Formats: sequence, structure tokens, C-alpha cells
Amino acid sequence: SSCFNVTMIAKFQTSKLDHAYYYGCRPIGSWGYMDEFKRKYKVYYGLKMFGDFVRDHKVICESAADGNGITALAAKSEDGARRSLLVVDYRAKVDEIAVDVKGVAADGEVRGWVHDYARDCEPFATRISGGKITLKKGDANSAAFLLTF
Repeated sequence: SSCFNVTMIAKFQTSKLDHAYYYGCRPIGSWGYMDEFKRKYKVYYGLKMFGDFVRDHKVICESAADGNGITALAAKSEDGARRSLLVVDYRAKVDEIAVDVKGVAADGEVRGWVHDYARDCEPFATRISGGKITLKKGDANSAAFLLTF
């Protein structure tokens, strides 16, 4: 459900919606973001990833969805100096995601974070080569990637 939530929030950014609520702050039961012992559920990390994305990158530049479960949202800081890309795979059943990137250096290392079944917003590094990035997943399950440039 974590990648589902991030996908929906990403799609909300370019929709006509101006309010959305997540009813899950009660730490009892399976719908919250932590249990009664304050152990964080996966959904916590997905929401944190999206919060990190919008905290410093407030200007939405572009969004895209491929119709097969991949959603991408690009944003930049208000001064344009920093850019970020959020890529979410919700049930696409692929092992890697290829992304064409515009508006940043065509080659070089990219810093990012990955959230999936085994990793909770863990840092990783990848390369941009010829304006393309390949995001390698640990398996074919859902995953979310946050990249900063």
C-alpha cells in the first residue's frame, strides 16, 4: 500500500484536487503508519519520501504515467537551483525502470533513495548516461525512487 499511496499523491499534484486526507494516524490497527509500539509501517516511509520530495522542490515541472503502473513527477526548488524526480512503480512487475531525463546534466552520478519491500528510503547511487537513467529494482514488486540533481 505504500507505493500505492505515493502514486496517488504524485498524481494528485497535477489533478484538480486541492485537498486530500490520509486517515491513518491512529497507531492501532493495520491502517496507520505505525503500530502501538511505534514501529513504523512501510506506508510511513513512502509518505516520508514524498514529504522529502516536496519540502525542497515546491515547483512541479512535469508529471507522467505510462498506463502500466509507472508514475513520475519532476519538481524544482523555487530558485531553480535544485531538481528532483520521483518515480513510482505500483504493480508494474518490471525489474528495472528506464527514465529519459531532461533539464539536467546528460552524464554523471545521481544521488537518490529507494523504498521497496526490502528497503525503507535507503540511499543509493546511479548514473545518468546520455540523458537516461536506469533504476534497478531488487525484484519485480512495487518500488519508489527519489532522485535529486
